[in-house]
Amino acid sequence: MSLERLDLSHNRLTGQIPSEVIHLSTLEAFSFAFNDLSRRIPFDQQLTNSLIVAMLAIQSCVENRYQESVHTVAVMEIKLKERLVIDQPLFFYSFVLVSYALGFWGVVAPLCISQTWRRRNYATIDGWMNYCFEM
Repeated sequence: MSLERLDLSHNRLTGQIPSEVIHLSTLEAFSFAFNDLSRRIPFDQQLTNSLIVAMLAIQSCVENRYQESVHTVAVMEIKLKERLVIDQPLFFYSFVLVSYALGFWGVVAPLCISQTWRRRNYATIDGWMNYCFEM
């Protein structure tokens, strides 16, 4: 039997993350979230997953020698927040509304403004309908 997941979150743990965690070769996911852990993050081949390191590096560790991962996480969070503005429902629905309005008035306005365009448009549609129904 092997340990695949380890969740020690919300346990009020203090101190540092044990370095023996890196020797658990079958460990796929673990969480030490919402504890009062300090010191550096143990780093080895087991913790090369950027998401695991990112989740751990969000909390500030004074003696963390992997400062570039903290900076990378901050840059990734800023880019994610900037990108999420486009993914908001308000942006999507306003884009749909503006596109619909432009398309609708792009077709209807010329028909309302010019009688010759209106007659030519209706004559073309009548021609297509006659062609389709005569087959």
